[in-house]
Amino acid sequence: MKKAAAAESTRSTGRRVAAAGQTPSWLAPTAVVLLILGLLYLVTYYLSSGQLPLPIGDWNLAAGFGVLMVGGGMLMFWK
Repeated sequence: MKKAAAAESTRSTGRRVAAAGQTPSWLAPTAVVLLILGLLYLVTYYLSSGQLPLPIGDWNLAAGFGVLMVGGGMLMFWK
């Protein structure tokens, strides 16, 4: 019983802390631009009834959502 308590106390005191780092200044603006571009791409596709921006059919949805996902993924690294 004492060994388990000792192991628990050493485990709880040796917590890991995230390394202090600086976020690059270009990260947030680039992510926001990608989010806006992805949204504009999808809106253009819907408003043009699938005729614009590229003649690739429903793959335009994948392209637009892909750009949105890249922008959202970049925001995960923003501190």
